[in-house]
Amino acid sequence: ASCGDRLWQLRCEDLPYGEELYSYLPEVMIFSRGRTGDPVSLGLWGKQRVSDFMKEVPDWREKFMQYALSMMEAKALLLERASEEQSRLVHFVNVLDLENWSAVGNADRAWTEFVTGTSGPVLQTYHEFNSYIFAIRTTRWARMAYSMVEPMLPQKVRDKIFLLGDAFHTSDDLTRILHEGKLEQLKARQFTFTPELQEGHVVIKRRDIFQLKVEVPDGATLT
Repeated sequence: ASCGDRLWQLRCEDLPYGEELYSYLPEVMIFSRGRTGDPVSLGLWGKQRVSDFMKEVPDWREKFMQYALSMMEAKALLLERASEEQSRLVHFVNVLDLENWSAVGNADRAWTEFVTGTSGPVLQTYHEFNSYIFAIRTTRWARMAYSMVEPMLPQKVRDKIFLLGDAFHTSDDLTRILHEGKLEQLKARQFTFTPELQEGHVVIKRRDIFQLKVEVPDGATLT
């Protein structure tokens, strides 16, 4: 597979400290290729264990920063390659699953200070990667939290954020981006990564007939 293909298959667990951090802050870097060709990422915010992460992971600040910066660099490279291949400016579509998310579970003071004072300012120096942000299974607590910060957000940011409930799969905005198969995966809570490709070779004699089974990921085409 080419470098561009490998970028589409990259997992958060492949990043520095990714295996360790994933159990506390799960995310699927590339959940799908959208209908328009944009990569779709999936953040499982309702499954995050921020307090446990800070208590149980030594040097969690340094590990998180190295992990987060590596992710941003990988995303930037993928967007650059995809934009070249598609002859347009490609962006990420970010889906956030907020099932069971609560303000209490994400209001740790040390984490808030770290995000607002350290990681946030650094990560904000990167180009804005997301064209849309879809929150699904949005809890009442999440809606209340968003209503408090929404007035402080620029209009162009508010325009790209959609808060959806349990019936997210019926949203016209989301169905225009995600293929039906990926919507079904989200409904079934199957947060799986795109299957890896298997490479090999075979010698075909002249006039031989053969059949080849090919699995085409959502949004991809055979050429």
